[in-house]
Amino acid sequence: MRSLALVVHRSFRKFEACADWLTGAAGPVFVLLCLFLVGVGVWTFFSTMFPYLAPFPPTLAKLVKTRSPIHIILGLLPALAQHPWLALRWVLALSGCAFIVYSIGYHYMMAVREPPGSVLDGLSDELGERRLGPGSEHWWQRHRRRAARESVVALRRRQHKSLQNEPPLPLAPPRATPAATTIAARVVSTVVDDDEADEAAESDDLFTIAKMCHKCPRVALWRALASLPPELREVERRLRSVKKVEQQQSHQHQRKSANGNGHHSPVDGWGQDQDTVQSARGETEDDIRAWLGDEADNLVPPPKPERTHHCSVCETCVLKFDHHCPWLNQCVGLGNERYFLLFMAWLSLGCFVVVCSGFPVVRQSISFGRWEYRYTPRVFVLLTYALCAIMGFALAVMSTWQALIIAWGETSVENSDNTHYREVCRRKNVAFTNVYDVGFLHNLELYFNVGAQSRHGYLSILAPWRIEPYSDGWHWAKTMGMGLAGRHEGISPDDELTDDEEQAQEDR
Repeated sequence: MRSLALVVHRSFRKFEACADWLTGAAGPVFVLLCLFLVGVGVWTFFSTMFPYLAPFPPTLAKLVKTRSPIHIILGLLPALAQHPWLALRWVLALSGCAFIVYSIGYHYMMAVREPPGSVLDGLSDELGERRLGPGSEHWWQRHRRRAARESVVALRRRQHKSLQNEPPLPLAPPRATPAATTIAARVVSTVVDDDEADEAAESDDLFTIAKMCHKCPRVALWRALASLPPELREVERRLRSVKKVEQQQSHQHQRKSANGNGHHSPVDGWGQDQDTVQSARGETEDDIRAWLGDEADNLVPPPKPERTHHCSVCETCVLKFDHHCPWLNQCVGLGNERYFLLFMAWLSLGCFVVVCSGFPVVRQSISFGRWEYRYTPRVFVLLTYALCAIMGFALAVMSTWQALIIAWGETSVENSDNTHYREVCRRKNVAFTNVYDVGFLHNLELYFNVGAQSRHGYLSILAPWRIEPYSDGWHWAKTMGMGLAGRHEGISPDDELTDDEEQAQEDR
């Protein structure tokens, strides 16, 4: 599957590069081309191929030809009664095909219009995020606890699985230790209370990791700090406050030494800054500017949380960056990754329906007989069928591969990185563990934001409506209890790839 997906991916990349060379702006061209081809395909399918999939009941056809609303209304029920199963088949087929078309259009629209997520601006305004200002402490805490709960549940499942797979000693009685009993009981329940979630969130395994991006334009210091989650902002605030207190103590010591008294209390001046060393939660822009003072407008590189990568096309850092897609004219990231995958899945299903039902029309279109479809040219049928056969196969491969790497806890760029990391670990003779892999099905639940910790059910995967990501872009469910400190096992920070190295890996 990896090799097949790589061939399809490279084919798309070459086609996109060619279009970009011809037009100079492949993104808008691809969006218009996609809309045109989907529109032609929908019209061609319903006007020519759908009657072969579900024939219109003959009694209803005669009734519609009367073109009389009164006759149609009065004769509808008797006409349906004459061919009930044929009518039911037609209604169900029409409803199913219409739902597929609507799902294709909705998920493509959302993938194009929904921002992938940036460090400074967050996700879509439609989600009602509160990253700064009054009430923001609850918003951040909710996402931090969600990531912690998912991590704790993953830890319980892994511990339970290890107990089940461990062979008992020969002739030894079954173990019934309190620890084993507790773990087994916890696996049955996925409930994690707030205290346990907060304790897990404060551990080294889940503490937020961030860097700085030196490729993005510099921003004001207050804006960079305003984008941080409260726990990181509070660390920065305390460090600055302690530094300020130390400077005050140093000045006081110098003055006292000049007056002949070299003794001073180590807490002199601390009380004056107690208001400064307070929680950063719920702050506004004015609050951040106040404790930064004159440094508030200093230009600094913006922060770069884990799983964030710099896009060379968009010239910005994207939260949970997957790849830049010209067919969307933007990146695929945390905010729109769900819609991108579902668009590919629904479109591949639609192509499959066209290929299965359209062959009789294709055979008729290449013959020299009479063409009975007045408003649909023969070339539309040939174009639609050929594209659905080729693109349907390619999209099925891509969507299947995308679902696989999601189930492995990876994005496209992370899959490329982890392949390199596994080779590095193999040469060092150490094991590699992806810290974001919390279980095959669990990873899929997190991607679609469903499961025990979510308010959305599994059927919401099929629903064409907006569903927010489970993460805020800073807090992630991770593998706990292995001493990884929130990083991949077997890889040191010096071994991690830069954005340039990652791009080179993808281009190979």
